[in-house]
Amino acid sequence: MLTDPAKLDEQLKGRRIFVLIWTTTPWTLPASMAVAFHPDFEYVVVEANDGATYLLESRRLDPAFHETDLQTVRTLTRIPGKRLDRIEIQHPFLDRKLLGVLARYVTAEDGTGCVHTAPGHGREDYQTGMEYGIEIYCPVGDAGEFTEGLPEYRGKTVFDANEAIIELLQARDDCWVRQVG
Repeated sequence: MLTDPAKLDEQLKGRRIFVLIWTTTPWTLPASMAVAFHPDFEYVVVEANDGATYLLESRRLDPAFHETDLQTVRTLTRIPGKRLDRIEIQHPFLDRKLLGVLARYVTAEDGTGCVHTAPGHGREDYQTGMEYGIEIYCPVGDAGEFTEGLPEYRGKTVFDANEAIIELLQARDDCWVRQVG
């Protein structure tokens, strides 16, 4: 998270917070422009056994950590979703700031309650992008291939790019990736 965490809660001062997202479509990550949070949900910031500090929806903590083999060392704070509006988050592998946005389509049924948002890749994402004035960015051509982006995936079809994008995430020291299912 790029926003000073102390603006959300003073006890987070000096901490590096990772917003834990869950996606079934890694190929949409190059077009990610925001992360959506539900305004009425409660989010937690927890310190995990891997030494990192994560933000995710409170009801999704146990299921998400179970899937990732993480364990909570302690809960640092609880934050109402509406307070996450317009926070800034670093894109996981591109030099781009993602905007924290509020969206009622975010659920607590699966995932982490933090939904990466690519306005060029879906109706709800598009509507959120329009509401927040976010660029509607789609780096995919008519044949389903990446027309721009990093060399690791540029020129590949979206489905062929999935593996390359997962490898980009896994290669980062500050990004944690686990494939489940």
